[in-house]
Amino acid sequence: MKKKKALISMIALVVLMSACSSNSGGTSKDGGGQAADPSVKVDPFKMPNPIEVTTFKSLSPGAKLPAGDTVESNQYMKYISEKTNINFKILWYAASQDYEQKMKLAIASNDLPDVMLVNEQIFLTLAEAGQIEDLSKVYDKYASPLAKELYASTNNKAIEKATYKGKLMGIPNISVQADAASMAWVRKDWMDKLGLQPPKSINDVAAIAKAFVEKDPDGSGKADTIGIAGFEKALTVSGKAQRGDFKGIFQAFGAYPSNWVKDSSGKIAYASILPETKQALGKLRDMYAAGAIDKEFALRKDPNENIVSGKAGMFFGPWWSGGLAADAMKLNPKADFVPYLIPDAKGTVNTMMVPVSTQFIVVKERDEES
Repeated sequence: MKKKKALISMIALVVLMSACSSNSGGTSKDGGGQAADPSVKVDPFKMPNPIEVTTFKSLSPGAKLPAGDTVESNQYMKYISEKTNINFKILWYAASQDYEQKMKLAIASNDLPDVMLVNEQIFLTLAEAGQIEDLSKVYDKYASPLAKELYASTNNKAIEKATYKGKLMGIPNISVQADAASMAWVRKDWMDKLGLQPPKSINDVAAIAKAFVEKDPDGSGKADTIGIAGFEKALTVSGKAQRGDFKGIFQAFGAYPSNWVKDSSGKIAYASILPETKQALGKLRDMYAAGAIDKEFALRKDPNENIVSGKAGMFFGPWWSGGLAADAMKLNPKADFVPYLIPDAKGTVNTMMVPVSTQFIVVKERDEES
């Protein structure tokens, strides 16, 4: 029961609970329904004794931690421990595809941690198999007014996403809709040096990238620069934009591969086989053949390496890619990345909105006596 209370306390913290009213003094009730001492401030979200909660951890490729921090012990873990008296034990951690594969193996063998973060497919699998807890009462009791207001801003679609057969089986995230759009981040200092104008079309993007490769924009006297940086998953554009993918190029053709969309006749069709996707792939082929795209992008594990090192003059990514540009500036203060939305041939900027929720915090199903 202590373990289960700890999980409830942790989930309450995650959904932005507010304990202000409980900590403001005044008369309150204790567990037996008697009036408690008004002089004693009680925090219902902090366990009286330390509790250990198990989980898995997904890491970003190339992730770096501050000195002294580890995956198991860092500022976030310490903050949660301080606020709730709950300590996380990470059973294992992995990155990218390795993480998902290991998680699926754990689910298949029912070897689950107390709490974990999963995608929608895994969430539905767990809910259907009865492997996770119903959190309906937890949410009703502990979610703060702010949390409920945020979910209400989605017309409660986020809560609906996390509901299975009438029960709230997980705590959903709210995807930032702006993450759907992909922009071309271009080295303006390189454009200025070569006398180039900002891109207004995908053809401009191709021409600028080719010039970055052929005209020695970094002044090294060597053919060592990259036009458009990418990485092994650059052609995977099914969801929100990622740093280093080619979603912005597909956008410029109104193409949305790996998604189901309405075609020109209004019928539902798989976008990967539509003419727009074929056109986009043709343009990508031509740009790659011309050297505008990193020749080794399909072998790159880390989408950031060539950008931060100053070798690449352009990459595609969402609005929050400014952090990567800032990292590049630390090594080279002259690096000046500027983002541009690339329209289609008619001058329209296209994008497809991402789902309102894509990830869910779930708690392992357990008996009341466990």
